Amino acid sequence: EAPKSDLYADLEGEQVGISLLSTKEQEKLESRKMEAESKGGGEVTAEVPKKIDLCIVIGGYNSSNTTHLLEIAEEEHVPGYHIDCADRIGIAGGEATNRIQHKPLSTLPAQAMLDEGLEVTENFLPEGPVTIGVTSGASTPDKMVGEALRRILAIRGPE
Repeated sequence: EAPKSDLYADLEGEQVGISLLSTKEQEKLESRKMEAESKGGGEVTAEVPKKIDLCIVIGGYNSSNTTHLLEIAEEEHVPGYHIDCADRIGIAGGEATNRIQHKPLSTLPAQAMLDEGLEVTENFLPEGPVTIGVTSGASTPDKMVGEALRRILAIRGPE
C-alpha cells in the first residue's frame, strides 16, 4: 500500500482525481476482452473511467514528462492546463477567481520559464459538477499538488 500524505488524509473519501486512459490503453483492454470471450474464459474487468472535463498538469515547464502528460490530454480531446505552481490558479487580489495561467504546448519551455507565452483562461472550471484529472511530473512535490487542489476547491468547493 502506498504511503498516505496529510493531504490524502484530509481529502479521503473525496474524489480528487481520475486515471486518464489513452486510446492505445483502451484498445489493449478491448483486445483482452475479445480474447477472453473467444476462449470462453472469465470476463476481463477494468473499469474505464468516465470522461473527465479537464486536466491539470502540475510540474516544471522544462520537463518532457509534464509536456507529454499535456499531450496525452490533448490526444484524448480533454482541455489541459500545464502549470508550474499553484500560484497560477485563480487568486487575484486575495480572492478566489475562476482563472488559470498556463503553458500551452505551442510555447517553448525556455519562454515559459521567463513567464513569456503563457495564456490566461478565464472560467476554466465549467458550471455545474465537474470531473478534474490532476496529474504531475515525477519530481513534482506532493505539497505542490496539494496546494493546487486547495486553490481549485477554494474556487468551486466540493459539490
